[in-house]
Amino acid sequence: MLSVNITQFWERWHISLSQWIRDYVFLPLGRALYGTRLRTRPVLLALITFETTFLLVGAWHGMGINFLVWGAYHGLLLGGHHLYARRAPAWLAEWPPAHSWLATLASRALTFGLVTLGWVPFVFDAAAKRANPEAAGRRRTMRKLAEDAILGVALAILIALLVLSSGFDSTFLYRGF
Repeated sequence: MLSVNITQFWERWHISLSQWIRDYVFLPLGRALYGTRLRTRPVLLALITFETTFLLVGAWHGMGINFLVWGAYHGLLLGGHHLYARRAPAWLAEWPPAHSWLATLASRALTFGLVTLGWVPFVFDAAAKRANPEAAGRRRTMRKLAEDAILGVALAILIALLVLSSGFDSTFLYRGF
């Protein structure tokens, strides 16, 4: 069944990755940012957390620019849905037409359209590779080395931030086995 909003889409899609990202990136990052001055600006805090998390999801799928654009796009969609859910007037949730089959159909169509639109960067990338495959191969080798290095550094920084922000007690590392 089609999802009625982007949040429901991500709750259903790629469940193992979504749960891992939520538990080990999104929630710890949100908690860490809550300890900063962003505490007074919860919507901005949520938007930064969504965007950072989904940039990492995009990088997890591949370090190409198209994956990063895809991740940033989904981060913006989720942040926008979060903002809408927080700022929508209460009467709208109780308004009977908002729960009609037509409203549900429109929500599903909108969600499907927005998710489908997120695949556009991959179409352009595939077209560019077909246009000049030999040059694409040379660029891909150097780009792959750079992407792997960037990904390694980004993951190391992410792990360090997660460990530091979780109140991790490193004393067990110095104990004997």
